[in-house]
Amino acid sequence: MDKISFIKKNILSFIEYKGFTKYEFYKKTGISNGILSQNNGLSEENILKILNKFPELSERFLLTGEGEMLKPDISQDFCVTENQVQYGSSHEQTIEKLLDRLERQAEEIGRLKTLLNEPNKTEATEK
Repeated sequence: MDKISFIKKNILSFIEYKGFTKYEFYKKTGISNGILSQNNGLSEENILKILNKFPELSERFLLTGEGEMLKPDISQDFCVTENQVQYGSSHEQTIEKLLDRLERQAEEIGRLKTLLNEPNKTEATEK
């Protein structure tokens, strides 16, 4: 009977959790098709591809099977499906900065509109 490595078993658990097919997983990570079905282990390069593509995946879980599958700091704010937006602490900071920027731009637009309307007021009082 073929024996699959525990790292590959952990990857298969993650794939099932995410609702991917193996093919979708290969496509997303850039890992060669069929690697998860082979008896040999995974290269460091392939492990890094997986961890880079799925930052929510716990390295400890992937390599040892211990602990939670998802990192606690990301798993609470991470949306599972590809069609949803991925959130994490760095994304929240970026969103806050963008909202502040939008607010400043809205204020500037309001100020510019006021300036544009002032000559009209002056012309109206002169007539």
